[in-house]
Amino acid sequence: MKKMFNYTLDDITLNLIDGKHGGCDSTPGTGKYFISVKDLKSYKIEYKDAKEISVKDYEECNRRTKLELGDTIYANSGDTIGKSLFINDESYIGKTTFQKSVAILKPNQDIVDSRYFYYLMKYSTPRLRRVSTGSGQKNLLLDTMKKFKVLIHERSDQELISSFFGKFDDCLSNLYQENEKIYQMIDLYYKYLISNESCKKLNLEKVSDITTGKKDANFASKDGKYKFFTCASDASLCDEYCFDGKNILVAGNGSFNVKHYDGKFNAYQRTYVIKPHNDLHYGIIYTAVLNNIEKFTKGSNGSIVKFIRLSDINDIDIYIPDEKYCKIINNLLELIDNNNKEIDYLEKSINLYLHLAMNNKILLNN
Repeated sequence: MKKMFNYTLDDITLNLIDGKHGGCDSTPGTGKYFISVKDLKSYKIEYKDAKEISVKDYEECNRRTKLELGDTIYANSGDTIGKSLFINDESYIGKTTFQKSVAILKPNQDIVDSRYFYYLMKYSTPRLRRVSTGSGQKNLLLDTMKKFKVLIHERSDQELISSFFGKFDDCLSNLYQENEKIYQMIDLYYKYLISNESCKKLNLEKVSDITTGKKDANFASKDGKYKFFTCASDASLCDEYCFDGKNILVAGNGSFNVKHYDGKFNAYQRTYVIKPHNDLHYGIIYTAVLNNIEKFTKGSNGSIVKFIRLSDINDIDIYIPDEKYCKIINNLLELIDNNNKEIDYLEKSINLYLHLAMNNKILLNN
């Protein structure tokens, strides 16, 4: 049995803090970003729709958070508790500070390897969720996090674990980056088609069946067999499916995201499920809905709406090009679907091996 050491998170961090409590005025063009949990994507911070703030506000916030290489950022609020990122990209430094929905943890590298600490936090997420508090939305309080007890390995074993799981993460990061490039290709190709090719214009309701899921949030199951799509950016799991085949999913409130999925799944009651009458139009419909999402999530005066109505969805214009062009977009989406299956497999493998490694059930070698 490998030797393990008892600590609290406060013992092994130089600083454990959350982002600013309170808002900052939007100041576009400064290149200084006020990041919330919605901006934390798989293996990166997404700056595209992130809030820019004044240099003065950034400097004030940054005195609190002071993002550095080797930090772990960790979502501490609601269903997103545990969403995390290891900071190993210098491009984040000097322009990124955080709202209160994100905690910043600076490991004491005299005690704990920084990347090992990131995996320790991932492993500890189920327990951290259980100690979160709140009558409605659960939150991880800083004091609770600081007192949270962990077991850590000897330094040599920490480095083995860090190296082993780092290889998994590199594979996942590459797959996510490949997907991003394919999505960009699809978007450019779609915009070219509707501008330069003869397309048949139809309302979405004429080319698809549109319904909503019937399940509430409690339907999710940690070890479920099927995807469960809610209004959150990431899918959960569940034990039963209601839908099958190629579908487009639109979150009816919250982040108003658009997803595509080919397979068996279930859906939350405020998620719209769009089933193309013809699978040939799967990619075209997905891309058209994605390109219209901002248009119908803002009121006529620019104010943000609270939910999307069925009439909004029905009225989306779909431009149907020649069959050969539809097939090209479908083939590109299929590449993404295949990558996503590999991502699911790798993430399940990471969770399994991380549990075994942190409990000394497997022996890792160089």
